[in-house]
Amino acid sequence: MKKKIEGGKINKKVIWYKQTYSDAIEEIKKGNECKNICYTKEDRKKYGNNVPENVNRLENECYSHCIDLETIIIPSNIKSIGYKCFCGCTSLKSINIPQNVTLIGDKCFSHCISLTSISIPQHTKMIDWMCFYGCDKLTQITFTSSV
Repeated sequence: MKKKIEGGKINKKVIWYKQTYSDAIEEIKKGNECKNICYTKEDRKKYGNNVPENVNRLENECYSHCIDLETIIIPSNIKSIGYKCFCGCTSLKSINIPQNVTLIGDKCFSHCISLTSISIPQHTKMIDWMCFYGCDKLTQITFTSSV
């Protein structure tokens, strides 16, 4: 954590450790800056399905079993999508993963039975175990050779 010091007083903290969106909101209200914000299932229940722009990662099971979720816009600054993040989202039909995502976690889209297409960006380094298990309608995965 870096601190901005002016006139002998700390005016602002720059927080680098991982924080939930709810915790980050409190720090931002105090005038601090948060660099590593994750969106959790609890955050989603409190703030809704739209991922805030200042979030860097989607945590484990964040959208798990959101059966009414048909589409989602993932902000461009998301770097990782956690374990079972969209598992059991039975209405989800297609998804575009932003360019900055480097990791898609275990079983991330498992049992998304309506998922027909997904686009995986060039910078994705890892698509983890059983990511698309049970996605029987998935007919199109677009990705580059760097995956």
